[in-house]
Amino acid sequence: MIGLLAGSVDGDYKRMGPELERVLLQSGTVEGSLAPLFRGLALALKAEMMCALGRGRQARLLVLEAAALAQPQENDVFFIPEFISARLVICALAVGDWADAQNLLDRYYESSGVSMATYGGAAYVVAGYIAIRQGKTGDALPLLTAGLEALRDSDPQNLFGLCAAMAFYAAAGAGLPEAERFRADFKAWGQHSTHLLAAQANSFFDAGLELLNADGSGVEALHQNADDAAKENATYLELHALELALGLGDTSRLDRFCETAAATEGEWAQALAEYGRALKFGGAARYLSAGEKLQAATAYHLAAKAYGLALAAPDRGQTKELSAVARAGLAHCNEELGQGSEETQNESVVPKLTKREWDIVNLAVQGLSDRQIADTLLISVRTVEGHLYRCYSKLGITGRDELAGAAAVAQGASSTG
Repeated sequence: MIGLLAGSVDGDYKRMGPELERVLLQSGTVEGSLAPLFRGLALALKAEMMCALGRGRQARLLVLEAAALAQPQENDVFFIPEFISARLVICALAVGDWADAQNLLDRYYESSGVSMATYGGAAYVVAGYIAIRQGKTGDALPLLTAGLEALRDSDPQNLFGLCAAMAFYAAAGAGLPEAERFRADFKAWGQHSTHLLAAQANSFFDAGLELLNADGSGVEALHQNADDAAKENATYLELHALELALGLGDTSRLDRFCETAAATEGEWAQALAEYGRALKFGGAARYLSAGEKLQAATAYHLAAKAYGLALAAPDRGQTKELSAVARAGLAHCNEELGQGSEETQNESVVPKLTKREWDIVNLAVQGLSDRQIADTLLISVRTVEGHLYRCYSKLGITGRDELAGAAAVAQGASSTG
């Protein structure tokens, strides 16, 4: 069991798998109160591993089996139910079942008698995590800030690092000065949590660095995180890194993103797979389908982008019904994101670029290479690459060959808006 707990921290899932099966087989031969204890802990650890491997639905069944085990009175300590309940919440988050994750946490707090000091930090982290997955980073930041303060006092699940990384990511995306404080919090973190949480924290932090610096180094780090996850067949962690990179405008791993999302269980991942295919193949109908699946998964920011792309697609005029459905979906997502439901639709289709981004886009449209743009603007090539990635994301395109047309549409919209 000690070896399995160490594997949970190290993320050595290839070694954990056979060891877990051995412990589960041997648990039936252990006498007394240790038998259900070992089996319950092993099932919970196997569920944690399965989550990382992208099998969150199967993992949930294992945790439920662990929770149903009758533990003798001498095993009735705080650690065991919390250990199992935490992994049940993690399973719900991994498959995108946000409401279930929050309900599980609330039910555990009501039934366990744990103090608010212990419960509060975890509740804030879960709520902040969900808000980020839904694209509501403005809602996430105050939740995560409160979570950090609670976790400074009590952090039995070692959530501080994940909370700090998400706060840094949200603040960096909003261009807030608090990002530096959250960066320091993350750097000061001891990183003693499970690999499942630590790997997600590291990817959020790397994405935050890219949002701050726009030099391409954060995207490179996310690619490395995805590669490291793939070595352990940790599909969910691989998808997490690739999804953050795609959100930064990087489409260089689009095929891999589609494959990884399709291989990961849960509504969130399957909606991402549909979105990736729409980006890859294009077409108003594909974008609309992706928007509907993302909206159903409550990934409102990506759904809004997909609906916007459907409305901007060259073949959007084939049916009036398609445009009407896309506009209605876009209005709903904008409302969920706090952007209203009127003219904000146009902003989702053709977002505004910063002055520096326009400088780079205009030079790129003229045919200058990244190196030539860097020399002209007296900045690094990495900075140029980072800004171009973000421009591609904002304009809903996948590369330079589409840049001239998208830039013309955006300039036309801004001049008439």
